[in-house]
Amino acid sequence: DIVTCQIAHNLGEHLHKNCKNNFKEAAKYYRKSYHNRKVNLGEDSSYTLMSMHGLAYCIAQQKLFKEAYELFQELLIRFDKHPDYGPDHNSTVETLISFIEICSVSGDYTKSEECMRRLLQTYQKTLGFSHPKTMDCIKDLNNHSFNLNNSQFSRR
Repeated sequence: DIVTCQIAHNLGEHLHKNCKNNFKEAAKYYRKSYHNRKVNLGEDSSYTLMSMHGLAYCIAQQKLFKEAYELFQELLIRFDKHPDYGPDHNSTVETLISFIEICSVSGDYTKSEECMRRLLQTYQKTLGFSHPKTMDCIKDLNNHSFNLNNSQFSRR
């Protein structure tokens, strides 16, 4: 039921925010909350998405990158089209940043760069060209491109 879902979500949130390195246990509760909310509220409910986000984060912290990649990718799709979120919403941006990290760790540098370019466009649109986050994103994108080009060159 909905109350059980909320309790499970709150337990997951408490474990991942207040009990350092207890991501495995937190993921268990987020997973339960996510699946129950998906059934009871629908997969596009903002409550379902928040449980999914908590699950993806805890999965990533356990270095289960394949599952985290899939969850964050699905979250981006859902946040982008959700009427309460959209591409420029803070939750979408946080998810995008997490997805960039997962892509990089997983070796999907093409997707990582694509998402970094999207993040840069979002920062330019929402924060402006001279904002520190925008400038940091430009530096990160340049470093990413430089490192990618050097690694491709060294393989020849």
